[in-house]
Amino acid sequence: MSFLRSDANECELLSSVCGEAECLNVEGSFLCVCPKDQDYNVMIAKCEPTQTGPLVERKDCYYHLSDENLCESVLSSLVTLQECCCTLGAGWGDNCEVYPCPVYGTDHFRQMCPCGRGFIPNEDLLYGITFPDNYKGKTSINVLP
Repeated sequence: MSFLRSDANECELLSSVCGEAECLNVEGSFLCVCPKDQDYNVMIAKCEPTQTGPLVERKDCYYHLSDENLCESVLSSLVTLQECCCTLGAGWGDNCEVYPCPVYGTDHFRQMCPCGRGFIPNEDLLYGITFPDNYKGKTSINVLP
């Protein structure tokens, strides 16, 4: 006995599933498509203008700068400068081009990490971008136990 499976058209079955966005049925699922220069916000089912502010650079965070195998001492990838240097990072960069983090206890370190090691400021000091709303009201975020 064999059963024929057919793809359900979620766009027809779930009216207004994409809100104001165009619903596009695909094999086994659906996509919500917005006009050019807009992104779909799944939380509110609306198309919103694409954020055009400065992009926060995300690079590799290196644990030891003195390693012979520097390129293999990546602590974490796709992190901001503050996320790296205010935690356990010794350097930040990509493709093994690493910029040292400020030395702990120096004025430069205190400017970048005003709450000390293990805390990330609630605003990216380099780019002036604030973190998401769930961090609002906090002066820092504890990332180390």
